[in-house]
Amino acid sequence: MTLIFRKTLLLAAIALTSSACTIRVGPIEDDGGWDNTGAQVASSSSTTGTGGARGTGGTGASASGGGWGGAGTCIGEFDGVGETAAACESIALAPATSGTCDGHAPLGYLACERAFDLYAPGHAENLVACMRDIPAAAACDDNPVVQCVGKMYGDACTNDYIAGACDTWGSLCDGNGESFDVAGCATDLNPFSDAGLTELVDCMNVNTGNCQDRYDSCLDTVLTLGS
Repeated sequence: MTLIFRKTLLLAAIALTSSACTIRVGPIEDDGGWDNTGAQVASSSSTTGTGGARGTGGTGASASGGGWGGAGTCIGEFDGVGETAAACESIALAPATSGTCDGHAPLGYLACERAFDLYAPGHAENLVACMRDIPAAAACDDNPVVQCVGKMYGDACTNDYIAGACDTWGSLCDGNGESFDVAGCATDLNPFSDAGLTELVDCMNVNTGNCQDRYDSCLDTVLTLGS
């Protein structure tokens, strides 16, 4: 039986550079591959994919004056002030300000642009707010960007819709005799937007292999950018 991951079931971490460096964010692993922010840098190949739609998730502290909640609050998917990818041109990591890194746009700039493709508005804006504090002198240092991605994931309110969708996928896979990491899925996709989910679902539906392999491969795909 062929599993079809439908748009109604749901469905972006973030990505980049010509060397196919992918920033993966998730739970800390025992092997030490994840740092204490929950962020990991690993190499990955890049392919393409598209796919799904979702309902409204949970909300957190509303933005005020360009900021996000105080201590003990989380960021909701629609919190923010309505910024777009154009905001990436104003950060110090933009090539116009910082120059390039070995002939390529800085990782932070690519991550900023991709964030508005893959993440819900509140989370994309939260990531950009963090990266505004990275100076041009550090544009070719990936570590501050990794830290900001980890912070963005940590700040995000739990989206019950996404958790439910991952649980549904797990049930479908289980019914087909295949395993699927439901908890990992919920963590990976928690800040995703409709557009990011769409890319992942469409990729999974045309990919081959078992449930987990299709998911892992397609997650790497949507989190990877070439420049």
